[in-house]
Amino acid sequence: MRSHYNKIIQTEIKQLERFKEQAEKRSSIENMKRFEDKIIELQNELTEDTPRYLDFVKEQTDYITLQQKNQHDKKNKTDMDVDNQTKLDDFYKKESQLRKEDRHLQYQMRKEWDWLCKQDIKLPDYIRTNLSKMPNNKGYIWKGIWYFGHKPNENNNNLLIMFERPLGSNDMLIHEIKRNEYYRILKKDHTGRNVIISEKLF
Repeated sequence: MRSHYNKIIQTEIKQLERFKEQAEKRSSIENMKRFEDKIIELQNELTEDTPRYLDFVKEQTDYITLQQKNQHDKKNKTDMDVDNQTKLDDFYKKESQLRKEDRHLQYQMRKEWDWLCKQDIKLPDYIRTNLSKMPNNKGYIWKGIWYFGHKPNENNNNLLIMFERPLGSNDMLIHEIKRNEYYRILKKDHTGRNVIISEKLF
């Protein structure tokens, strides 16, 4: 039963690894991290008795038990047989629903990835050039997508700085995020000074 479950998980891991490789090629660090976290979560499923695995074992055990019971009583149909058949029907419906949800999840992931790739192609050259020179605690927010610098964090601090020029605006917004302390959004005023227009404390 564990080997059958692991095959399902390994198939999901392989698909996520392909998504991660594509994200890495396009320097989409945020999406690459998201796929990486999901891969780690699924890898734990291969060895640990997680709630998802325990549910799988219970469902498979119930299904086998019901099948055996149904075969044993096949010649003598009783009210119990009808009840078992109902449970089998419910099981099939549940399995069908789970497969449908999995297909929908994979479809949404592919759709999101396709959209991301289409937007990435349109990324202005100056942003892509600047990213190659930036440390990875700085970057740009473009069309809602976060792009991080390619170089190591020079100061090794936990301050994240992201630049964003909202669509249809000439203003350059500066997002400052310091882990466990604050999230600020700043904008240059007419004197060239950075003015805080939004601040959230953690």
